[in-house]
Amino acid sequence: MKKITFFLSIILSFQFITAQNDIVCHYYDKDGQTREHTVDFKTLTLHINFDTEKEKIKGTVFYTFQPKRKEIYSLELDAPEIEFESILLNNKPCKYTTNSTSVTLYFNEALTWDKEYNLEINYQAQPKKGLYFYGWNDETNRARKQIWTQGQGIDNRYWIPSFDDVSDKLITETYITFKDGYEVVSNGNLISKEQKPNGETTWHYKMDEPLCFVFNNDSHRRLCLQRLCF
Repeated sequence: MKKITFFLSIILSFQFITAQNDIVCHYYDKDGQTREHTVDFKTLTLHINFDTEKEKIKGTVFYTFQPKRKEIYSLELDAPEIEFESILLNNKPCKYTTNSTSVTLYFNEALTWDKEYNLEINYQAQPKKGLYFYGWNDETNRARKQIWTQGQGIDNRYWIPSFDDVSDKLITETYITFKDGYEVVSNGNLISKEQKPNGETTWHYKMDEPLCFVFNNDSHRRLCLQRLCF
């Protein structure tokens, strides 16, 4: 009998700022400008499941954050081609607009730097980068079925609406739901594994330390989804 192991991970790592002029710790900007960073994200909690036939994902991501300015009235997140079902700020609907690369949130009242806020985003996506389905539609059934992530650079934005930049560190937590008979492996500690009555299982992983959302090639902290057959 074959046993299939299913790995899920988010590519995250530490990057360090040095005084060397030839080293940068942000996505390259031809004009030499670092990216505007109006809030400090503290935590990311992701609930996600998968449609392997359509190669789509359905997710809910929760953030806690604190403004870095005295007042802010909007917030832009990277989200190319992500479809949004709802966005809530402190459990209340939040106005937003989207374009081909991002989503912009608009606040009825100014958010201030002395408070922490909670953000909930419900969405769907069919990622072109960052998260990959492999082998699920192989009619010969010879390919290894895999789902894996590779967010190197700025590719996590294709499957998680986020401030996808190395200039912020946050603690990450994931709840991954998939059909029974598979195993999910992620970086972080396995907190629980709960079998559902509908033939699915939810794995809960959590990191202890804040990490950058982007990683470089030298990082040992990485997450990948793949399937192994025995």
